Amino acid sequence: MRYIKPLDEALLSEIGARFGRIITIEDGMRNGGFGSAVLEWMSDHNYRPQITRMGIDDNFVEHGSVEQLYEIVGLDVESIKNNIMNED
Repeated sequence: MRYIKPLDEALLSEIGARFGRIITIEDGMRNGGFGSAVLEWMSDHNYRPQITRMGIDDNFVEHGSVEQLYEIVGLDVESIKNNIMNED
């Protein structure tokens, strides 16, 4: 999904009905962000998938290149792949 609001409720309903596991990845704060909105929507509409939210923790992030920062916060390709593979 490309944005948080307005939520695409038709798409979320389809996803909630079809999948038992959802992983959201966002280039922003994890708490109170897109993944939280998806989690809340699923709960409010009685869908119960396992949801993993990936994003930036609520703490200070060092300075660096975009690639370095993604690695530091766990949003680089390898970290995302490891997170997905270790969810089973």
